[in-house]
Amino acid sequence: MSDLSKPSDHAPASTGLWLAIRKAANRLQDWFVIQSPAVRLTVLALAVLIPATAIYSFTLIQKQAAVAEQVKTMAVAGKAGEALWTLNDKLPVVFGAGSVLGFLENNPVERITVIYKPLMWNVSERIILIESQGKQHAYYPSDM
Repeated sequence: MSDLSKPSDHAPASTGLWLAIRKAANRLQDWFVIQSPAVRLTVLALAVLIPATAIYSFTLIQKQAAVAEQVKTMAVAGKAGEALWTLNDKLPVVFGAGSVLGFLENNPVERITVIYKPLMWNVSERIILIESQGKQHAYYPSDM
């Protein structure tokens, strides 16, 4: 009878949040084991693709903001007497999705402006700005 240990001799069992996380992980592992290979691959693909699409969306939003800022900067950088066109600050500048030709086929257009800024003797920066339905859609010439 001397081999019976007192309850205070054992290390205290994990409690609280850590225990709940371990139980949930064990249940998820058990569920994953009984699934078919197709379900396993689908779950793994989703686990990889969800963060990948989030990262892609975040970088795309940053690029769109950069293009909108470039358009505003290029419009301000031009001399007041040279330009026939000025940026309409009341309309938002958005990054155009798809191709310019596809956009022109599907949307009514009020004005098309090509903003040209020479950077060096053989390099220039061009942005096509299309005013349509209360927005200014910015496209690079490579998006034709």
